[in-house]
Amino acid sequence: MSLIELVVAMAIFALIAVMGVQSLSGMLRMRDRLVAMDDKTAALGQTLGLLRNDLSAVMPMVFFPPGRAAPQSAIRLTDGSTRLAFSVAGQPDLKGVRPGGRIERVEWRLDQTSATLHRRAWQTLIPASPQALSPEIAVMNGVTGMTVRSFWPGAGWQTGIASPFSAAPVGSSDGDVAGGAPEVYSDLIPSAIEVTLVTESHGSLRLLETLK
Repeated sequence: MSLIELVVAMAIFALIAVMGVQSLSGMLRMRDRLVAMDDKTAALGQTLGLLRNDLSAVMPMVFFPPGRAAPQSAIRLTDGSTRLAFSVAGQPDLKGVRPGGRIERVEWRLDQTSATLHRRAWQTLIPASPQALSPEIAVMNGVTGMTVRSFWPGAGWQTGIASPFSAAPVGSSDGDVAGGAPEVYSDLIPSAIEVTLVTESHGSLRLLETLK
């Protein structure tokens, strides 16, 4: 081979090598993107499934925080619509997430600073101490907003979860009436609740669940 032919052959091999490296780099980047998308989709599916299970188990029972704090309604939206709490019962066992069969108080909280959705739960509706509250667990990242609406018969859809009808204050007693005091423990809940999560990767996701 002449020197010119050798240089041409080396140039061709170098070109093929560069194309191969670029193709391999593109495949690796595509793989990383697919893995990231798969992780986000898995986290999204787990979060929506867990939230749906919680909402499907809502019960009209008042929650009594430890200490001298006032009792709280069965469903409560606070902290600028970033904390949603409700009383639940009869949920299935989810290993590593929650035990089943308990009557408990579940709290979902959106940390807008870190765009993270958290979940925690009180192990009973009448906890004796703050130790009954489980540690807060981050269930999903990339959540930038949360809105809640509720449906009440005769009034339709309402922003938030407050009842549009007048009712006895939570925690009122029944005086000297014999038997239990159902108004102390029971509470009004809407017929349906709609939770919308605004995510960075999937846009707005709407979850609608009937409560009774």
